[in-house]
Amino acid sequence: MSISMLLEALDLDRGQARDRIAERFKKVRTVHEQQRASWRKALDAVRDDSPLDPSWVSHCMDAVKDEDTIVINEYDLMLNQVEFTRPGTFFANSAPPFGLGARGFPGCQTRGQG
Repeated sequence: MSISMLLEALDLDRGQARDRIAERFKKVRTVHEQQRASWRKALDAVRDDSPLDPSWVSHCMDAVKDEDTIVINEYDLMLNQVEFTRPGTFFANSAPPFGLGARGFPGCQTRGQG
């Protein structure tokens, strides 16, 4: 088999792969959009609940935090209602020192405390 025949075969396969990838992407996008719509619908259903629903509290936390906010999750934070875009801004299932409060976390201490 010559190099030109191999390159031709690869070009054919590449085109078919592009089509398969595009089709897969389309299916995943549909599932993703349906998932997000169901999360919005669930949030709308608990908006006026009393006591406050964890989904609504999580949504409100997302609305007030910024890109640099560090969240240490010690309650029922619903991650489908909160968006984190930077590594190191979300910690969950904390054990000491977080379980005892954020004092042991660098940057969370007040001046004069160690």
